[in-house]
Amino acid sequence: MAPGRRGRPSARVLDDRLGTADLPSPEEAIADTKRIARETLDEVVNAHPELAAAEFNVEAIAGPPGPVLVDASEGADLLVLGHRDRGALSSALLGSVGLHCVLHATCPVTVVRPAAVTARTPAAAQA
Repeated sequence: MAPGRRGRPSARVLDDRLGTADLPSPEEAIADTKRIARETLDEVVNAHPELAAAEFNVEAIAGPPGPVLVDASEGADLLVLGHRDRGALSSALLGSVGLHCVLHATCPVTVVRPAAVTARTPAAAQA
């Protein structure tokens, strides 16, 4: 085994059933990600016509998310990040990418959390 990160041994497992021919090239993965992001943005703008006047720039860049987003914030008016809200404890904390951006971005950063989901009250409890 070759040494991995932090000098510890690492093992690589290859599955012959997958093969590398089934994997998209990095360029194809980036193009596909950009296409999906553009389609999602178009759906949001169509659902909210008041956003049509806003300028959006869709980019897909390979690399570690924190530094890539900080680089993208150069010259931007605002950096908007989503938060996955992975549970009660983590929702009180900012994720590592969000924290990196808040600390290092060259523009204001807004972190958007998912809308709160309210539990339905059973009909029997309402009576």
